[in-house]
Amino acid sequence: MVRSLSFEEIKSIYEKHLTSDFHQSEIKPLAQIKRLYENRQYVCFGSFSEEALIAYAFFVPSFDGKFFLLDYFAVVKEYRSKRVGSDFLKKLVSESVSPSCILAEVEDPEYASDENDLLIRKRRISFYLKNGLHQTSIRSRVFTDHYVLMIFGSVSDNSAADALEKFYGILFSPENSDVFR
Repeated sequence: MVRSLSFEEIKSIYEKHLTSDFHQSEIKPLAQIKRLYENRQYVCFGSFSEEALIAYAFFVPSFDGKFFLLDYFAVVKEYRSKRVGSDFLKKLVSESVSPSCILAEVEDPEYASDENDLLIRKRRISFYLKNGLHQTSIRSRVFTDHYVLMIFGSVSDNSAADALEKFYGILFSPENSDVFR
């Protein structure tokens, strides 16, 4: 079952999972997530088996509802490699979010710190490719992290880059992010 999450559930996921599922440099402060959520600039979904959380996704919707930036997407550790992520992503696209386009930042393989990190980055890109997203020519930087932009939907790379710049304007100060076309 996929459903939207309350802030208390978001806080619990943040503390129990998100802080270990993502690089420290990628994790927004919980206070920022709370502010965005309260201002309806952040929507979060969980996938559940019975009552147990098995995956989660946090999005930033555009003001016009045409784009969603996938901020965090993860499968709980014990459910990984069991198609949970693919099934969850398909349900999100078909049932829970209805934008023209989903933008996903994926860690750029060119900036991998070692062979293991390179494999992880390539595996993430492969996951999104096999689940219907396509890789654009757009690259971005947030603080010290570098990303490849992937999209689900039929929009031009320029439109996707414009949308990403608007999202970054909501989430970060200008000196902390760049979009490269």
